Amino acid sequence: MSDARTFIRIFGFVYSALLIWSLNFERPEFRAWEMLKDPETEFFYPNLTVEMTEVGDLGFRAWIPSLQRPRAGLFSTDRYGFRNPQGIEQPRVVLLGDSFVAGSGLRDDQTLAAQLGRLLGEPVYSVACETANSPSLYLSDPRFFEHPPRVVVFSPVNRLVMPLRFHEILPLNRRPPREPRAWTLDSIAQELRHANQVLGRDNGLSRAMRYGYNEIVYSVFGHPDVIVADGEPAIALPLQEQKCSLTPEQRGLERAIATTKQFAQMIGTRGTTLVYAPIPDSAEVYPELFREDERDRCARPSLFDVLVPEARAAGITAVDLRDVFRLNKTPYLYLRDDSHWNPRAVGLAAEALAEAIRPLLADDKDRPVAFRAPQSGDAPSARSRLGSTSTPRDRQP
Repeated sequence: MSDARTFIRIFGFVYSALLIWSLNFERPEFRAWEMLKDPETEFFYPNLTVEMTEVGDLGFRAWIPSLQRPRAGLFSTDRYGFRNPQGIEQPRVVLLGDSFVAGSGLRDDQTLAAQLGRLLGEPVYSVACETANSPSLYLSDPRFFEHPPRVVVFSPVNRLVMPLRFHEILPLNRRPPREPRAWTLDSIAQELRHANQVLGRDNGLSRAMRYGYNEIVYSVFGHPDVIVADGEPAIALPLQEQKCSLTPEQRGLERAIATTKQFAQMIGTRGTTLVYAPIPDSAEVYPELFREDERDRCARPSLFDVLVPEARAAGITAVDLRDVFRLNKTPYLYLRDDSHWNPRAVGLAAEALAEAIRPLLADDKDRPVAFRAPQSGDAPSARSRLGSTSTPRDRQP
């Protein structure tokens, strides 16, 4: 009996020591994107820089070490909570989009704004974050009402193409201070659930066990989201999450084109030209890499098959990035453990956009001035610039 008690004590001591040693609450799989994202708004925290080793969103989700591609991340924000260098004022080119344009998984110098700016020889300002409705962010920001840019590029990723709903989104400098959090039974329970999640996911012991188990399962059975590109494995976003089974009509094609045209007309009254450049997902560029039974469930034509032609037919200046990518498939254009594009793909997109933008900037001196700069006290509110429509904000899944 005494031997059993001694064994239990030793086992308990060793287990407790291992558990305490493993309690590392830092998240090594975290992207800088999550470190800087304010969960309660569409913005990142302002005036911050995060430099860290990153793993892609799909690599983090899969928890298979051999499929992860750690890389050095650098993510910086300006005083407005957007991913730009400090000090860009009155830019002639503004980018709108979601996580692709913001550069999830990329370093500061690899983003679309950075690469396009180098090609154009002038700063390009990014208004992009975790929202499918960045045009509302743009229209709500008084900076662009007072000093309209010459060109606005709107680049939503294909799976987030949807009819726009214009509504006011207050910029950071116009938001009221947050109320201190009230401690209630619900908020305490929420904190306890979060602590339990962190304990089970991020401590070293459980992480090592989870990595080991998933690696064994992958080596024996494979993984349904793994494709082979250029002879090497990559994790791809499932076709269901890319919305490939939905027809253009189910995706709201007609309304999406109409509201994009409406946005182009709204900014056009102030001398700004919209360049529409939707971003293809991996299935649109590499359909042959996905399983045949999955491809058979995809709608034909796809939304992307008709999106750019319909936009052009509606009088919108549109750039077809899918054609550019399909002509330059090799090397692979997406991060191997992430749903987002890699620096090479961004560079190809930047070249295509620069070709469309340069003529617009060249005739900037001839832009008609049909308005005066708003004076103090007479600038309309964001709501009057957007119209009377007000709907709940759209968030990226």
